[in-house]
Amino acid sequence: MREKRGVKINKWKLTVFHCLIPLFLGGIMYILFRSSGLRMFHWFSILGLDSLIYSLRSIFSPFKNYLPYWTYCSLPDGLWVYASTAALLVFWNGKLTFWVILPFLSGLFVEIAQGLHFFPGTFDTLDVLFYFFALILSVKIVLPKFTKNESSIL
Repeated sequence: MREKRGVKINKWKLTVFHCLIPLFLGGIMYILFRSSGLRMFHWFSILGLDSLIYSLRSIFSPFKNYLPYWTYCSLPDGLWVYASTAALLVFWNGKLTFWVILPFLSGLFVEIAQGLHFFPGTFDTLDVLFYFFALILSVKIVLPKFTKNESSIL
């Protein structure tokens, strides 16, 4: 626990709630609902996890029909940007540095590279919007934990 300007900051809780949980949720969405042609499914096979993964996918596949497209295509990427931005804010003790925008810029770079056909995939404006809102939300939610007398981690 770190103390700054009279505020007790539990960096471990911030990391769990604002970094690990969003990454976990985004990863689960990818595993359950994204194309099995993604490289990670080959890695699961190498690790001997393919039967478990495909069993989970078959259980949850009916739910995909009830979810909006953006929940399993754009939201996981937004969660990645949110978690990465939050991690940098936690690492830098709530200081806004250039590095905080790096996850957003990385996502934007990948989208542009996809649009120019340098990377496999398709440029998606909705992904860029999710990256932008994830950056803003992370700064708006995590930064006050370091600058105000805010004891809540959520």
